[in-house]
Amino acid sequence: QQDERAGVLARIADVVGHKLNNPLREVHLAFSTLAELAECRRSGPSDCEDADIERRQLRHLEQSLTRVADIVRQLRNPHLALGIAPVPKRIGNLVALMREVAPDWVTVIDTVPSPDIDGPILLDSMRLREVFEEIIGNSQHFRHDDAELLGRLTVAVGTDQGASNRRWAEIIYQDNGSGVPAEIKDSIFDFRFTTRGQNGSGLGLYLCRMYIDGHAGTIVEEGRPGHGALFRIRLPLADAESWP
Repeated sequence: QQDERAGVLARIADVVGHKLNNPLREVHLAFSTLAELAECRRSGPSDCEDADIERRQLRHLEQSLTRVADIVRQLRNPHLALGIAPVPKRIGNLVALMREVAPDWVTVIDTVPSPDIDGPILLDSMRLREVFEEIIGNSQHFRHDDAELLGRLTVAVGTDQGASNRRWAEIIYQDNGSGVPAEIKDSIFDFRFTTRGQNGSGLGLYLCRMYIDGHAGTIVEEGRPGHGALFRIRLPLADAESWP
């Protein structure tokens, strides 16, 4: 029993440690940008009038520090660290979350006809935020050195063909990086699988699949090696009776 408990605690520590990486990296980037702006103003204020950059970075700082606070709170409750609790929301809530998470180099495309009406969809916003942050963050590790990094996050609503006639919200994330090599496509969602040696935890995409599974959804990678990553996420729309 003691060994089992130690194993659970070790797993929670791994997960929480991994989750802290993304918001702390954003905090570091935001501070670096703000420091560069401050230095620029000292040397030549007329060349540093982009207040929009400063406002954006301050917003990123606030969001990232809020995420750190949420993760620290999870340390007090193991269920919060690993659990998933989807609740009924509108498609518009999903679109808003995507826009909030996407950095400047990721374009969000909303093809849902009535995002504030369509639904309900069962969402755990905290977990989906982590999924988006992970797949977008991976783009920065697997970019082409000689090209500007670009991404696209698209959401649509579709219906299964056949007897089930089930409706889905489908999210597709694409980037222009190096893509996922063919020989590891079947392994990227495995526990502890990483291509970054000591710099990778092997938990990121594993947790993404676990969280999407917890929404009764699916996540697959369909990009062509050398032509960028393409992640396709499907989340089922709930029955109208699920709406509170």
